[in-house]
Amino acid sequence: MNCLNFTGNLGSDAELRQTPNGKAVANFSVAMTSGWGDRKVTTWVRCALWGDRANSVVQYLTKGKTVAVTGEASLREWESNGKSGVSFECNVQNVTLCGGNDSAPSQQAAPQQQQPAPQSGGMSDMDDSDSIPF
Repeated sequence: MNCLNFTGNLGSDAELRQTPNGKAVANFSVAMTSGWGDRKVTTWVRCALWGDRANSVVQYLTKGKTVAVTGEASLREWESNGKSGVSFECNVQNVTLCGGNDSAPSQQAAPQQQQPAPQSGGMSDMDDSDSIPF
C-alpha cells in the first residue's frame, strides 16, 4: 500500500483548473520541514486534489497555511531547458486545514455538555479517592 501522511505549509495559493473532460483539480505545493538548526531540511511536495473537493477547499488553501495531507506518493522525472530532475508528488485523498484563518473572526468554544448523574449501584458506589486519575 502506498500511503503518504505529512504536515507542512503551503508555498503559494492553490490553483484550480479543469481537465479537458471538465474534472476539477486543485494544484498546490507543501513544504515539509524536518530537523532543526543546521540540520533543518525542507522537502517540497507537489499536490493534486481532484473533483468536488477541489472546488470546495481551493479558496482556503492559501500561501503560508498549515495543512495535513494524506495521499498516494509518486516520483515524476522531468526535463526542462536541458536540465533534468525528479519531482515528489502526492495524489491527495484527504487534506485538513490546521490552525485558524487570521482574517476570520475567532469562533467561541462550544458549550460543554453536562455529564449525566451516576446511577446508583454497581461501581458508582465506590469511593472517588480510589479512582484512577485519568
